[in-house]
Amino acid sequence: DETTGRIVPAIAQGLVVSLAANVILLLIFLRRPWLALAALPLAGLPLLFTYAALPAVDWPLDIGISMIACVALGIIMDDAIHMTYALHRHADAAEAARDIGPVLTAACLALSLAFSACAFGGFSYTRRFGVLLATAFIVGLIVNLTLAPAILRKGEKP
Repeated sequence: DETTGRIVPAIAQGLVVSLAANVILLLIFLRRPWLALAALPLAGLPLLFTYAALPAVDWPLDIGISMIACVALGIIMDDAIHMTYALHRHADAAEAARDIGPVLTAACLALSLAFSACAFGGFSYTRRFGVLLATAFIVGLIVNLTLAPAILRKGEKP
């Protein structure tokens, strides 16, 4: 479809620019290239999972769904930054997850529940937007609490 043909490149372009800007900011603030680059998969995987789920639930890629990337990336990247900083502060990955995990979990659940309310809306665009955004947040939380410590600690070892 013509609209989908326009949306996909726009999503890809927006994500590339946004991810690059986030990596530059992380480089400036963390001053550790490995940590800045490690944040890319932490933010990208939840979005990839969310968009990959569309065919399984038979939902079209529309304007509303295309906006998920912008909104979710900011929140998921924020969580990745908090986890990265916690891992930078603590020598032990489990200790870092215990330190920041409850805060990330509470924030993620609050956002997921708030956007899940859209599932009861009258418009299909709004329903899909809310459900998929909530899904992206939950997947982002799982990635940040499980995969982030493994990725970030792997890069820190000499």
